[in-house]
Amino acid sequence: MFGYRAAQQVLGGSGWSIDPLTNPNARQAVHKAGSELLKRSMLFTDGDEHRRLRASVRDVFTPSVIEGLTAGVQSIAAAVIGHPPPGAVFDFMTDICLPLPLAVIAEWIGLDVQTSKLVGVHFVRDHPELGYDRSGCRQK
Repeated sequence: MFGYRAAQQVLGGSGWSIDPLTNPNARQAVHKAGSELLKRSMLFTDGDEHRRLRASVRDVFTPSVIEGLTAGVQSIAAAVIGHPPPGAVFDFMTDICLPLPLAVIAEWIGLDVQTSKLVGVHFVRDHPELGYDRSGCRQK
């Protein structure tokens, strides 16, 4: 994305939905995770319901606040993604998609590295439907 306005325009378009049930690959995992709970979350609603829920955090997540978080997120992303040597084999879901958002959220709420890793372990353990084994590796 090229900034807040561009992201807002793209993500607010009619061709996008935050509802994971529109993705056929996610339906089964979401169903097992408790789709009723997810339907009540701002992260999984669209339209008027999303706007209603977002209003409760509008003053916290302003464009300037988000801009202030950018350097920290970029630093965490660089540390998680790193620079694998050419030809290195890794699992994108296990090595990037799972730890990156956990590390960012842990930083935002002030968790130390050990506690952050513990949260990740518990998340993986409590959501086997996502396809990770207890160590956080994607099951084949």
